[in-house]
Amino acid sequence: MVFFKRKCLFWLTRCLFKIVLSKATRVFFQNEDDLNEFVKEGIIPSKKAFLVGPTGVVINYFAPA
Repeated sequence: MVFFKRKCLFWLTRCLFKIVLSKATRVFFQNEDDLNEFVKEGIIPSKKAFLVGPTGVVINYFAPA
């Protein structure tokens, strides 16, 4: 039963992403794996997908005191 629920949730999420992102002219990703997954699953075409550099804190520079 859990497998069935998981499969349904995956399908529903994929469909919703596809509907919502169909109107987008560009979709930006911070993670290359996510970009590749969305393109591979056919959620967005590769021409709409763009990878931006990672953002966040450089933990080597801002080490905890």
